[in-house]
Amino acid sequence: MESQPAYIIPRADVLHTIRDLKTANQKVYLVGGAVRDMLLGRVSHDLDFVASGNIRQLARTAADRLGGAFYMLDDQRQVARVIWRDAENSELFLDFSALRGTKIEEDLRLRDFPLNAIALDLEQTERLIDPCGGARDLTQHSLRMCSEQSFEDDPLRVLRAVRFADRYSLRMEPATPQALKAAIPFLNQPSAERCRDEIFKIFESANPIRPLKVLDQLGI
Repeated sequence: MESQPAYIIPRADVLHTIRDLKTANQKVYLVGGAVRDMLLGRVSHDLDFVASGNIRQLARTAADRLGGAFYMLDDQRQVARVIWRDAENSELFLDFSALRGTKIEEDLRLRDFPLNAIALDLEQTERLIDPCGGARDLTQHSLRMCSEQSFEDDPLRVLRAVRFADRYSLRMEPATPQALKAAIPFLNQPSAERCRDEIFKIFESANPIRPLKVLDQLGI
């Protein structure tokens, strides 16, 4: 008898719809925050999908099937968004992006922290794809980098690390704060809009004073 996952698949109705819309050879994965929140027993209204093949076609077809609004966020990088309200008038954001590399594991290793680098194959949702050990980090309340280049690849992850550590009560592994501090001088590289959005997310914390104090102590 096949074992069942110990977690509840988020918005299984939407996942089944996306799975049915993909082309025969197309691979589609649910990744990032929705999978992390699933393991924590939390509800997520943001579903991020990584897919091979034609991202625009998949997202537009999903918008048509669901009755949502379609937006192309980045043509060059193939990033699309669908905004949809379900029967209970809950607003959902479905983001679609192109698979980096030839396998999902390669894509996940390019992400910021292991807890955000977990995926579900829409054809095999009973199996977690977790090459960096993110599920273990969640149970151990640990925050690590996916690679030594995590902060170099995107300095905005400095702000994200502080936000995640506060939101999920995580302690940073010794190497993480060292790399974080080294990346602070490069925080002027990401766009002002991206930095603003991260700060606004910090303000949404139950107690934003805590992470703001950490930002101040770090000299950010």
